[in-house]
Amino acid sequence: MSTNNHLEVAKAAAARAAETAPACPFRPHQIMKYHAPEVCMEKPTRPPMGHPDRRSIYNKLNAGGKGASGVPNTKTVTCPLGALASLEDAATGAEAVLAKGFDTTWIVENTSSKPVVLAWVVGGIEYSPFTPDVPPIEDPKALLKPGDWTSVPTFESFVYHVRAVDENGGLGDVVLQHRAGK
Repeated sequence: MSTNNHLEVAKAAAARAAETAPACPFRPHQIMKYHAPEVCMEKPTRPPMGHPDRRSIYNKLNAGGKGASGVPNTKTVTCPLGALASLEDAATGAEAVLAKGFDTTWIVENTSSKPVVLAWVVGGIEYSPFTPDVPPIEDPKALLKPGDWTSVPTFESFVYHVRAVDENGGLGDVVLQHRAGK
């Protein structure tokens, strides 16, 4: 299906939803913002049919006997205070391992008045979500100016920090923590 067909299907579905649920009106500017055809050329995207590992992830989750129960729920913490709690630990304790879930996309918009940096967190260490061998502050794709947004191709259970950029252009405080999940 072409990008234009996806857009038409999304518009039609939103219009039907607006007819049946008046509290959920059709907002064409939002659909165009995140799903306009040119977005696929500008923002990072995941493959249309999913990540190549999708089938093996499905098989691994099924073979484990618990299905997707080990895949965590989505969790977002804004303006965390005090010591930063890790979202990498399972809810049942650090001894439990979070299962890698299916591929998904995290859409992030910087609604603050200052630039922020996105960081993928693995074992407490921050990496660029787009170029993992580069520190996030050194990757221009990981920097979001005020009012800008991006899409991050990711997997359920992956953890991210959004950090303020300090007055010297370095990493500031964590202003948001996010774990992609089911």
